[in-house]
Amino acid sequence: MRKIVVRERPEFTAAYPDGWPCRVEIVTKGGARQVADVKYFKGHAQTPLTDSEVEKKFRLLTRPFLDDARAAALIDRLWHLDAATDIRTVLELLHVKTAAA
Repeated sequence: MRKIVVRERPEFTAAYPDGWPCRVEIVTKGGARQVADVKYFKGHAQTPLTDSEVEKKFRLLTRPFLDDARAAALIDRLWHLDAATDIRTVLELLHVKTAAA
């Protein structure tokens, strides 16, 4: 983290909201440089995540709170939310117990 430098690029700031540009530059120990520019980050409305990527991110972020079976059940219910007749079936899966609870 000490090696990371964040700098504003005025031309990137000026491009907002028509774009959300970003540049990542990596300099290796040997001095080689790799640069990548994007106008919209992955997950932006212009470059959305696929359903598979959404599920992968959901599982990663909920792993500390939900076991695999519960996460899978919740994902299935959320993908079919429009067919739910009782929202409690979703809300029950969202309830997690914490150490303090």
